[in-house]
Amino acid sequence: MNTRIEYLYRDAHNYKTFGEAVLRGALSPEEVQPCYHEKTWFLPEEVGLDGLQEHPTTSADHVWHEIIALQPTPEPPTTPLTAHAFLQRMKAAANARWDTPAVRQRMMEIACGE
Repeated sequence: MNTRIEYLYRDAHNYKTFGEAVLRGALSPEEVQPCYHEKTWFLPEEVGLDGLQEHPTTSADHVWHEIIALQPTPEPPTTPLTAHAFLQRMKAAANARWDTPAVRQRMMEIACGE
């Protein structure tokens, strides 16, 4: 069994962009929930998923995303990232208190076309 992750980016104007990935292996919401920033947020770029902000970014953009569903699926993986690796990256990012300056820097680089 694999794991489907559905996640959401919502900017300051409440415009939403949705993303998803299927990871090889099983993972439960209860395993991931303790890793969230302020019980809700995560940085997909820090754990091997794509950020969903549109480019170029605007003053309404920020770095935080939400996981809206995490469920088992028989579908094949859509990324080389495994469920185990994803969970390890989530734990490491949470322990490091999420590296928001690094993600903001990457957003600026993309916005400037670097």
